[in-house]
Amino acid sequence: IDAALSVGDFAKAGELINSFEIHNDVDVHYKQYYNLILSVAHDGLNAEQIDAANLLSLDCPITGGMVVYSARDLYNSAIEDNLAFENVCPLTVAGRHSKPTIMPKAKPTITNHYVASTKLYPNPSHGFVTIELPKNMNGSWKVIVTDLLGKTIQERKVFSGESIISLNIEGSTGMYFVKIMNTVTGYQEVKKVVKE
Repeated sequence: IDAALSVGDFAKAGELINSFEIHNDVDVHYKQYYNLILSVAHDGLNAEQIDAANLLSLDCPITGGMVVYSARDLYNSAIEDNLAFENVCPLTVAGRHSKPTIMPKAKPTITNHYVASTKLYPNPSHGFVTIELPKNMNGSWKVIVTDLLGKTIQERKVFSGESIISLNIEGSTGMYFVKIMNTVTGYQEVKKVVKE
């Protein structure tokens, strides 16, 4: 599935997802996540799918699988915000992790209260994009480009004083996420960009 998604073969990815055998809760989560990724690639997420990504994001990564972290990134990019999720993984009497059954799931909390906006254009692009950083924040920045599966494609440090940067998105055509982080304030934004 990952290989088909990484080259933009969404029809093949869909076939593989539909034939994906479910053996446990982690498999259920992966199937949910891959279906959400296909929706993002086609038309974006509707309200019901955003809720599904949120529910998956709130699960315990130990019992729910590492896909929980990917779902968190997907959810944040879908709502264009930066929410931090608490890992609620209660312990049993023996000290081993167990799936929460009685405890309510954690609600996401916003990790910053900055009013800022990063601009990214053109979108779609042929690879070269311009990023305008918020002018009301000092400090250095970090830009991380990931593919639909969360794999880091490239990373770049931006030094204090730079407010407009040019970036050449490496990789084949498809959808990418550009995460922009201020290393001093902790402010983060995730932008979707399509490379044609």
